[in-house]
Amino acid sequence: MKTTRFLHVCGVVLLGCGMGFGWSGQAPPDSSSIAINPIFSGRMIMGDIGDLKIASGEEGSDRFVYAPTGSGPHEWDYKFINGEENRDPAGFAGVMYINSMVLSEPGARATDGKNLRQWRQKIVWEARAIGGDAKVEFVAGGITWAWDLKTRKTVSLPFGDTLPKLSLGSHSIGRNWTPLEFDLNRAHLAPESFDRVIGAFGFVIKASESKRPVTIEIRDVRYLGSPEPPAPAKK
Repeated sequence: MKTTRFLHVCGVVLLGCGMGFGWSGQAPPDSSSIAINPIFSGRMIMGDIGDLKIASGEEGSDRFVYAPTGSGPHEWDYKFINGEENRDPAGFAGVMYINSMVLSEPGARATDGKNLRQWRQKIVWEARAIGGDAKVEFVAGGITWAWDLKTRKTVSLPFGDTLPKLSLGSHSIGRNWTPLEFDLNRAHLAPESFDRVIGAFGFVIKASESKRPVTIEIRDVRYLGSPEPPAPAKK
């Protein structure tokens, strides 16, 4: 399996690995929904990236294993403080599903991202935890800046995410598949916010006081909408 590492941000600084999985468990495509996994095939890991592993899960899902040991690199908002590298662990890990022509340079090209304007009503997905319950915050959007490793300062991306950073809510999930959703109407976003979505979906898990390892699986991530009315026929 090919792995690509890169530095980026989605509300927090991200470092990631591009990984594509088969997706046998999702609903068939139609004009009122779009499946995220085949299009947003990049995986960006954030936080203590050495603590999180990605694999193929059961029933066509993606599996994420988080063992909170504080292993670096530590990719987050506080990667650098006053120009100096911060070696403290972030205390969390997470993943963002991305669409980028070059996985190591998301937001660098006008071709990065996907127009999801037709599907801007709701985000739906299913999740479950393996070996114990898990508290997970789900997120989307916000890939608009990156660290400049030479100056150790943040810079705006030339073709960043038009979708602003969104929290899709925090949920406690158990061993059974749990259907989850986020009503995009609650975010009161303009239609053009969906014109170039780079980070369509993701999650963050914080380290517990017990440092208990957490394993979750996610499947069938989709954006829902209404079919656009057909253009009038030309005479």
